[in-house]
Order: sequence, then C-alpha cells, then structure tokens
Amino acid sequence: MTKKQGRPRATPKRVTVTLAQHHAGELQRLADEAGVTLSALCAHVLERYAIQDRELMTNDVLAQRLEAIQERYMREFASRFGDVLLRQAHEVVALRRQMLTEAETEYGEEAARQLKEASWQGAVRSLRPYTQKVRGEEDESQPASSEVRS
Repeated sequence: MTKKQGRPRATPKRVTVTLAQHHAGELQRLADEAGVTLSALCAHVLERYAIQDRELMTNDVLAQRLEAIQERYMREFASRFGDVLLRQAHEVVALRRQMLTEAETEYGEEAARQLKEASWQGAVRSLRPYTQKVRGEEDESQPASSEVRS
C-alpha cells in the first residue's frame, strides 16, 4: 500500500502464516512471475483484499440504508395516498347528499328517490370492471356485492 501524503509511515508487523502446500506453491509462482518476494506478494494481496472488503461492506451498509429509506418513503406515500382517497370519498358522499336534497326540492321526494336509485345502479355497473380488477376477480358470473343500496 502506498504511503498517503501527511500520514506517518506505518511500521510493518511481521506475521507468520501457514498455508496448504499447493496454495504456498501457487503464491510462490505468482511472486516469481511478478519479480517480488513471497512476503511482498502476500502483503499486497492482503492489503488489496482488506480494501476490497471495506468497499463491499460499505456498499452493503449503503444498500441497507437505501432500502430502509425507500421503505419509509413508500409507507409515507401510501399513507398520503390513502388520506387523499378518503377525502375524495367524503367529498363524493357530501356531493351526493347535496344533489339528493336539490332533487327532492326540484322533483319531489319519490322522484328524487328513483333518480338516486337509478344513478346508484348506473354507477355500480360502470365501476364493476374496475372493482373486479382491484379485487382480482375475473369471473363476472358471480353476483357483484357492490349492488348494495345506499
């Protein structure tokens, strides 16, 4: 490992390693090919491994943190999206009530009830394919549970 500017030179520590004969032979062959001593080659290999291992560990830590951040944002998005859908549902209910009141005033109570029923059944029919997709239903022969009176 090369000395970085501004750092004091590290004193090497002598370490003895025992290897299987075939591994020692292969390392000696690589050292001979590179024109360095077995000790220098082993030191270089271990330093490179240590650097690479640190990079892998750093990448693993970053990947875990990124995954945690993504999960948090997905939970927050799902919560906000749910709030928007809930608000939209409340607005639709309020609008239906307002329209029913106007229809009762304009056409009378019985005619308003008939209009309400007809519009409800029309909405159920037009939303049935989307409801089935959401529920994962493909069989249209089943009676739709959404034909509940409001």
